[in-house]
Amino acid sequence: MTVVVASPGRALGRVGRRMRDWVPALLVFVLGIVVWEGAIAVFDIEQFLLPRPTDIVQTLYDQRGTLWGAGWYTFREALGGFVIGSGAAILFAILVSRFASLGRALMPIAIAANAVPIIAFAPIFNAWFDPLAATSKMAVAAVLCFSP
Repeated sequence: MTVVVASPGRALGRVGRRMRDWVPALLVFVLGIVVWEGAIAVFDIEQFLLPRPTDIVQTLYDQRGTLWGAGWYTFREALGGFVIGSGAAILFAILVSRFASLGRALMPIAIAANAVPIIAFAPIFNAWFDPLAATSKMAVAAVLCFSP
C-alpha cells in the first residue's frame, strides 16, 4: 500500500500561480479607480455628471437596506421569468422535435418573433399585465429566455 502525501510547496505553488493570474486585472482595476478619482479632482467635474468612486461606495453602504430589498425583488422577477421562459422553450423544443411538421409550420413564426426587438414587447406586456406588478417584467424576461 502506497500513501502519497501532497507537499505544502505544491499547494502554495498553485495558489501563487492563481494569484499571479489575478494581479494584472486587479492592478488595472485599481489604476482605473485612481485615474477616475484623480480626473474628477483635476478637471473639476461636477458630481451630477460623474460622481467619485468613494461617493458611490459610501452611498451603496448608506442605502444598503433599500438596495438589498430592491435587488431581491428584481432577482425574484428575473428568476421567475427565467423559469417560465426556459420551461416554455423546453416544452416547445420537445414538441417541435417530436412533430416535425409542427416544427416546420411554427419555425417562421418563431424566427419572426425572435427578430422583434425586446423593447417592443415591453409596452405590450405592460398593457396586458399590470405595469407595476411583477408579471409584466417576468413576461419580458421569459421572452428573453425563450427566444434563443
